Amino acid sequence: MSQSIVLDTNIFIHYIKQDIKYFESCERIVYKIKDQQIKLTLDHRGFIFLEYHNQIKKNSKNVAGKILMKLIERYRYNLGADSIFKFVDPIDPNQVTELEKMGFHPHDLIFVQVAPKSDSKRIISTDYHSFLNEEYRKWIRENLNVLTMDPIDFK
Repeated sequence: MSQSIVLDTNIFIHYIKQDIKYFESCERIVYKIKDQQIKLTLDHRGFIFLEYHNQIKKNSKNVAGKILMKLIERYRYNLGADSIFKFVDPIDPNQVTELEKMGFHPHDLIFVQVAPKSDSKRIISTDYHSFLNEEYRKWIRENLNVLTMDPIDFK
């Protein structure tokens, strides 16, 4: 059975500002999804799916992002055992109110809300202003038991 993870959209949009290690890491993650070694954790309401669709499809110059979008389009109606998705109900928004008050990006809260329900309890991101900011990272780890990590660190 494959583990599910949460992928922040920015790893597919902002890789160009990073070095080749980021591109290779994004590519490795997408191929793990394609090979069904890992699944994407998404909310039942479709907010994360919409974020992927709106941001990656429009903004990504990253080949890995384009492949991910093809996989999402291919599997979007497949909810069976061979699906690349794990759909969950997000945790109660009140559980992340403090994080938002600390200045965490409101549009990224949905990723935080589904992460505790992912199998791996991990968020993969390159966003050092939110997920990888040490103060937010610590809060997420201590309050939700979720690790936030850079794609290079995800194996």
